[in-house]
Amino acid sequence: MKTIKFLLILVVAFIFMGNVNAQTNLAAWHFDVLAAAPNTPKIIQADYGLQSNSATIYLDGTHGSSDWNSSTTNPELTSFGGSTTNDQRPSPNAGQSLALANSSANGKGLVFALSTENYENIKISYAYRATSAGFKIHRWFYSINGTDFIIIDSVSITRDASWHTLNIDFSNIAAIEDLSSLLLKVVVDSASSASGNNRIDNFYITGEEITPTDTIPPTLISAEAISDTQAKIAFSEPVDATAENVSNYSITVGVSSAVRLASLDTVLLTFTQPLVPNTKYELCVSAFKI
Repeated sequence: MKTIKFLLILVVAFIFMGNVNAQTNLAAWHFDVLAAAPNTPKIIQADYGLQSNSATIYLDGTHGSSDWNSSTTNPELTSFGGSTTNDQRPSPNAGQSLALANSSANGKGLVFALSTENYENIKISYAYRATSAGFKIHRWFYSINGTDFIIIDSVSITRDASWHTLNIDFSNIAAIEDLSSLLLKVVVDSASSASGNNRIDNFYITGEEITPTDTIPPTLISAEAISDTQAKIAFSEPVDATAENVSNYSITVGVSSAVRLASLDTVLLTFTQPLVPNTKYELCVSAFKI
């Protein structure tokens, strides 16, 4: 009886395609029952997300914020009717919105305090509605100590008394990632009258969870021909469904099918043509996910 000599001597080009984590809602504010001036609170806790009841908006002069006037007449801080725009809850509710008003508040800021620990690629989104005389500019800053605020973006606001969604991507700002305490500050500017205002509603801060990346490629432990048309290829760790894509294998006899076995670290290859006894073969493997 002849023995098939089947040697796989080349395994190359493992390409790692890391999982893309979904954005996680760290904190959100919907302002559904926010009281109007003069009873508008200057400290507002998040009502949604992982940090509900802990992440906080400050408008009281602490944490680097400005002290906003919430008087009955011409307030800078009050509440108006809200919107379902950008409301990502299963049951959206227009409710109320946070209203920033009056040209006397030009240059004032409110601060969002939260944690980004174990999270990266921070993004924010919110609905806004601006009157023609309302604030035209939203300038964004961050701080890790409450004293030194570094500008990271400046956004122009559409002032047409309609609701819009504003999405701002801070994923390129590594300095705000993975922090136990982060302050995000928005400074409003360029309102032109006491009645000019911006409504803000459905404000979300999101991030992607930081997960360790497997950068060590699997190694080929064994390659065993079990017949003249099949071989078992064993790897050092489980591989995912991409290991069953025949285009990821290259051998002169061709591969017609690739099936992972129950352990997920072994693949059964079926060849298009039979193996020739006492012949050495090279197998190239590429583009696996693990």
